[in-house]
Amino acid sequence: IPTFWSIMTTIMPKWHVRILHLYTKIIITVITMKLFSLSLLCFALLCSCGNHGVKEKPIVKNVHIVHAEPIAGNTFRSFPGVVKAAQQIELGFKTAGQIKQLCVDEGDYIREGQLIARLDDTDYQLQLAATESQYRQLSTEMTRLEELHRRNNITDNDYEKAVAGLEQLKAQLESNRNTVNYTQLHSPISGYIQAVHFEKAEMVNTGTAVVTLVDVNNIEIESELPASVYLQKDNFISYSCHSRLLADNNFSLKLASINPKSNSNQLYRMRLFPETDAKNALSIGMNVEVTVEIRNGEHSGGYTLWPRSVFMQNGKSYVWVVNDRSEVKLKPVEISGLDSKGRIIILSGLNETDNIVESGLSALDEGDVVRVIAQPAKTNVGGIL
Repeated sequence: IPTFWSIMTTIMPKWHVRILHLYTKIIITVITMKLFSLSLLCFALLCSCGNHGVKEKPIVKNVHIVHAEPIAGNTFRSFPGVVKAAQQIELGFKTAGQIKQLCVDEGDYIREGQLIARLDDTDYQLQLAATESQYRQLSTEMTRLEELHRRNNITDNDYEKAVAGLEQLKAQLESNRNTVNYTQLHSPISGYIQAVHFEKAEMVNTGTAVVTLVDVNNIEIESELPASVYLQKDNFISYSCHSRLLADNNFSLKLASINPKSNSNQLYRMRLFPETDAKNALSIGMNVEVTVEIRNGEHSGGYTLWPRSVFMQNGKSYVWVVNDRSEVKLKPVEISGLDSKGRIIILSGLNETDNIVESGLSALDEGDVVRVIAQPAKTNVGGIL
């Protein structure tokens, strides 16, 4: 090649030599690239021929495992509650009129029979006086009619009409006397005035609440139950309440009622009464914690799992269990609803030593090799340690 270039440079102009040199470089570059591509292809073919018949290693999947929790004999559930008056009365007059006097204010303690308010009874007193006058007159006439009837000077029919008229007037007299008495409002029980709804000189109708009276001698505790607990109401055993303000006191309760209709928050109202004298310790409006003991005897010997560990296949329930060779196996289980915490109740098919896969169930197949990832400790929040 050097001899060729020396001859060409002597017989050709310089610019021809440069062009020839450029073309030569291009040809050499193209040939080199073709040879390199061919070498790569041959290498790939040799590699594929060398691995023919060798089984690929299985993909190892990472999983978390949990263990089924045995069901205890009884469980305890706690809910917020509030202390309320067992009796709250809206007191009003039995007749209409204008309020003449209010004898109480909000927060006053009143005893049974104490006067609360009075209406202006002027018109009612006038009606009563008129009726009394008519009754006295008719009573005097009845004395003479009786003598005449005894002597057969009047017919039996006239005498009976007179007797009936006197009885009607007597009933009217009693009604007017009651109306006068109704102008005074007395307390039917001892308690505190929670609210006063009217002022002096205002007009009130019959039955309109003038004051709200609460009985502090008898209290009740009100709480609300979620649907999952309400469905277990037949297994409720005992009830108690505790207040953080009273560290050393825990009061036994007796169930009064559970409303079978839920409110807008899907909660069921439960009312309870203290079995002991708690009125000196618990005050109306105080917040308490209500504890309900629930019997789980029908599921004794079973286990519970969170729903993410159980799946359905062909109408049956299964879990994935990791064996000693780190392989997953299907295991059928028999379930029976949910417990009070929302966990699935497993009646049969599991034991405490089973390593149950908790996540990634849909990505597993029978016999897959898995790697168990350790769960972070509860004290290592976020796994930062």
